[in-house]
Amino acid sequence: MVKKILTNYALWFAIVFALMDLSKIVGNIGYVLYYPMVIFMSILSIAKFQRINIIYVIYLYICLFSILYNLNKIPAYYNISFRFCAFILLFVAFTPILNSKYLTILRIKSIQYFCLLTIGVVAVNFILFKSGNISSEEFLIYENAGIYTGSTANNEMGALGGISLIYMSAVLCFRSEIQKKGLVLILILLFSNLAMTFLASSRSAILCAVTAILGMLFLKYKNKLRALFGITFIILFITSIAIPIFNDYTKGIIEYKQKGDLSSFNTVSRDVLWKSRLEEFKSSPLIGIGWGTVSNPEEYTKKTGVVETGSGWLSSLSQTGLLGTLPILIIVVGNLLFLMKLKDPNFIQTLFWGLSIFFVLHPMAEGYLTTAGAILCVLFWCIHGIVYSMRNSTFLLEDMPSIILFRKKSRNI
Repeated sequence: MVKKILTNYALWFAIVFALMDLSKIVGNIGYVLYYPMVIFMSILSIAKFQRINIIYVIYLYICLFSILYNLNKIPAYYNISFRFCAFILLFVAFTPILNSKYLTILRIKSIQYFCLLTIGVVAVNFILFKSGNISSEEFLIYENAGIYTGSTANNEMGALGGISLIYMSAVLCFRSEIQKKGLVLILILLFSNLAMTFLASSRSAILCAVTAILGMLFLKYKNKLRALFGITFIILFITSIAIPIFNDYTKGIIEYKQKGDLSSFNTVSRDVLWKSRLEEFKSSPLIGIGWGTVSNPEEYTKKTGVVETGSGWLSSLSQTGLLGTLPILIIVVGNLLFLMKLKDPNFIQTLFWGLSIFFVLHPMAEGYLTTAGAILCVLFWCIHGIVYSMRNSTFLLEDMPSIILFRKKSRNI
């Protein structure tokens, strides 16, 4: 039993990420373990790979060329050599640049374990909030702005909440295969995690999660329109009842982010960043201004080398130009078209359809596509890489291991 746990690399992947998301509670142990875990997964990929996917190689070469082309303009504080090496390690560890059936299944399991632990992380944060076990500083921020980001060190709670809701919604799409006690637990966790997602006040995460969930319902029931309309009606009915219950948790979104106006989407906090990325793209549309850089760094960037781009997609255009963005689009658009055409999706396909939608839309407002040390960066490349492997491999349904608690039967669904 102990040996089985120790060699469950997918589980350890998820545990390290969960520890990172609990950093305000457990300290920096997750961040200390992150790069050793990436190096180990890279070595495992090198040992187990059977083929190379050239499109990922091309993308990395374009990123490298964008750095070399602009090398004289890139200040030393970006520490670009180290950061790009870390990015390469991330690709080797978590994308199908090196691939095999073993590695794809390992990554599928890793994402599912991550989703399960994320449900717990989000729920624990909500319990801490409701029980009053938060710092005076966090309470003051909530009182003044209605925002509570919990144990995440860099405001990832909204995205984590959205991911947890997507996973639980995917499970509910196969609710006939779940034990009743499991369904009850999911409904309770749906409430707590939805409330925590509202508390994090990430409008982009909420909208992306809602879109992903609706997309999963459509994929699952597109050939059963009567069931689709019925489920949609039930969701709308429950939502209308639940709005007053969640009113206290939406203060940060309605009053602080939207200034009380829900008639339009307030993007003031992103407008300047988006404008800068577009100007950078216009200055060098083909190859960009250099991977991992911006033209107008803030003091924080000059001290740490970490950039805040405001949009992953715009940063791809600004940093690596059209040449660097094209391979990503080929991967992502191809994945979406592949999943859309599925006639009777199983649990894994339904889940990854929802996660793919989320990680296409969410990077529009959050700039983590090239941030090798960020959990969301790993998830973006890993999730889209898994779907890319699905559509370019001969996977049978039984090859896709579904990890669902309280399942009635042991077979995959």
